[in-house]
Amino acid sequence: KVDVLCLAQKDEAVDLEEMKSLWKTNDITVLKRDLPSGAFNKSLYYLKSLFLNPLTPITFSSYTRAKLKNEISSAIKDKEYDIMLFDCLHLGAPFIVGNRLIKPLNVKKIIYRAHNLEADIWKKYVYEERNIIKKLFLFYQSKLVFKWESIIAKASDGIAAIANEDLKDLKAISSKSKFKFV
Repeated sequence: KVDVLCLAQKDEAVDLEEMKSLWKTNDITVLKRDLPSGAFNKSLYYLKSLFLNPLTPITFSSYTRAKLKNEISSAIKDKEYDIMLFDCLHLGAPFIVGNRLIKPLNVKKIIYRAHNLEADIWKKYVYEERNIIKKLFLFYQSKLVFKWESIIAKASDGIAAIANEDLKDLKAISSKSKFKFV
């Protein structure tokens, strides 16, 4: 049996009937993340997030809000899971507390499906940026993302990488996890 928990943006259209017809799932729950639309509003949101939670990568901020964490807890609390799959790095963010990923008690194993090495994307932005202020900001964010990526990788019972070239770097981050190219 498979349950799906989708963390969509608040304005994102989600067609539950289409999801149910495409996937053979037991249950689908859609929770909305509080992320404003529009470049100006997003910039203000991320700036506020940076000042209120300076140790959280800004792109993770909408996944770490207390309201969303409580909704996730409510959605999964009455069920037992053999596996919880994070189908990208950001989906592990609601489970990070301090410097640890806290696995829910009703979950036996966590699998992290790595779409890429997120910190490498930020490093590329740092390298390409010419403005020193932006470069420093991007460098700081790349370090935060790497830290969170490491936390999730180390806490996972297994990692499924989409790109074969990412396996080497993921193994360097977390030697105890099982790895597979998928």
